Amino acid sequence: MANRSRGSFQPGSQTDDAGRAYLDAIRLMQILTQWQLPYPVQLVVVGQENDEECGALAGFVERLCFNQEARSGLNEKVNTDQRCDGLIIKTYLAAHSVRLLDAAQQVSLIFKWKDQRYRTAPVRLRSSAHQVSDGRLWHVKMPQRAESLYIRNYFRAHLHETLKVDGVLHRGDRQVKVRLLDISAGGCRLLVPVREGVAWWQQLSNRSSEDDTADGEKLTCDVQLAFPSGEWLEGRGSIRSVYATRRGLFATVGICFDPDQEALEEQAMRIALETERESARLGEESHHDLLPAPLYQGRAPAVDIAQPVITHPDASGLQSVLEGVAAILCIQALRLAHDEPFDSDLIKQASQSLLKRLDQQPDELMYALVRLHGWPSIIRHCMLVAARLYLLATSEKLIDGAPEALLASALLHDLGKLVVHLPVRLSDEPDIRARQSEQLRQVLLRVLQGLHAVNWIARRFLEAALVNPHERLDGSGVPRGLNAGELDALSRMAAVVDKIDLLTYANDQHDGVRLHDIVPLVFADKSLDQGMVTCYVEYFGLFPVGSLVRFSGGALAWVLCLDETGLPAEVSVAVDDKSLDLVGGEVICARQFASRLGKLKGHAAPRYLEALR
Repeated sequence: MANRSRGSFQPGSQTDDAGRAYLDAIRLMQILTQWQLPYPVQLVVVGQENDEECGALAGFVERLCFNQEARSGLNEKVNTDQRCDGLIIKTYLAAHSVRLLDAAQQVSLIFKWKDQRYRTAPVRLRSSAHQVSDGRLWHVKMPQRAESLYIRNYFRAHLHETLKVDGVLHRGDRQVKVRLLDISAGGCRLLVPVREGVAWWQQLSNRSSEDDTADGEKLTCDVQLAFPSGEWLEGRGSIRSVYATRRGLFATVGICFDPDQEALEEQAMRIALETERESARLGEESHHDLLPAPLYQGRAPAVDIAQPVITHPDASGLQSVLEGVAAILCIQALRLAHDEPFDSDLIKQASQSLLKRLDQQPDELMYALVRLHGWPSIIRHCMLVAARLYLLATSEKLIDGAPEALLASALLHDLGKLVVHLPVRLSDEPDIRARQSEQLRQVLLRVLQGLHAVNWIARRFLEAALVNPHERLDGSGVPRGLNAGELDALSRMAAVVDKIDLLTYANDQHDGVRLHDIVPLVFADKSLDQGMVTCYVEYFGLFPVGSLVRFSGGALAWVLCLDETGLPAEVSVAVDDKSLDLVGGEVICARQFASRLGKLKGHAAPRYLEALR
């Protein structure tokens, strides 16, 4: 299909003689003064053969530079009495990229604003780079113009915030409720729950790293969108991109429509034009002379999707709290994957939410956390390590203020594994483990760079709970190979908590290990602090809350709480067993074990955990 008009009704933009939408200097100034610094941008060296993505270097606008000269008429449009003279940009780049910028005369900046991407006209690097402790600073001249970037050169219309178009995305046997963000003749962007978004991103990034990316291996899907007028848009496509968003706990998914659907392409283009017109009518610079678009008049038909069956209702609300924390971690993983800074407010929200429940309902929370299902294993591992480390460190009086900072550090400690596709538990084969350890070291550096704007986490907690859980007393750990004399008590404790949980997962050599078999292993491991191993076993016992245990009668049950000796005091039956007159979810106390369950035999094999969560 031939390209359609690329003009835009987007508030604040103009179009040139070629029909390209752009921002002038005044509008650019207005946008820049609304940025929450540091603000992510990309730098493209002018003169290099780069497209919108290839060759772009990541950076962050740290601050705006103003001079004292007031610009005529500017005060009425921008809330400042000074004119922006330039930008200070910080980068974290490899040496060859720094040399490329050092040699550059001009660069263009790519940035995103209100769901639209822009590329500035070339700007001059006004001074050479300045070295700082954690990166490099660059001073560039204030851009005078920025053009809209369009995907596949299609006209793309963004829905005004008051316009709501819901629908369903079908992929395999999954149905996911979605909301339309923008649409073009060639595709659309959808708002989806972040749990689905991060799963699709993993599949997408795995396949993009392989050589055999045939059309049949695309992440195919079917999309159905219901508009207020009652019109439906239905078509086939494939998932091409997944990004984090600040719109709640959601991700944005880019869909490319299959090219052999001419009727769909015509319908999508008509919808895009009506959408742009209606968004302009409702925008900041309202076009009152435009009549309402018929597409957005009326009430949209209901979108029906199959609801999941809740296997273990949670009256306390803990499950929803943990789902929220898991969603926040997935958002941070997507931001890390795209080299965007972590969201400080969301991380604090997750830490404080977890802290409150750990202080109020520790046993109930640990039980709900072990049973958390449907999220990546690495997410659950990070949450378990954070919760157990906090409880153990509190009992040993190792936290001197700001406990949410400790939790935040531990929640992020293995998040990088999700981004670089490392298993939760690294390989035991020496050559493979060496490669994985180097990947882990590199991604830990990226995690620390992503935290540069999160200034409420003390360095001692970042060291102990984020970096040092992978270190060992004999210097064999990563990322720095520290030895016993360089590791404080909290770092040693974090290493023990992390190691014990890691052993419950399978790797390429071994299945996951039962906890009663893990204890002898960690006591025999001289690279771990044996005093901290003892503290762990004394605090959590051999049957921690949330453990799946087996009885001589054949029943499997979840440990709900312990008695003073560290043995299960109450359990919840895991599955129905008619032969034993047991119902799944039934709570049985210790005095009934002998008559109803038999003798406690030990932990169930780890393979049962995922099946019964």
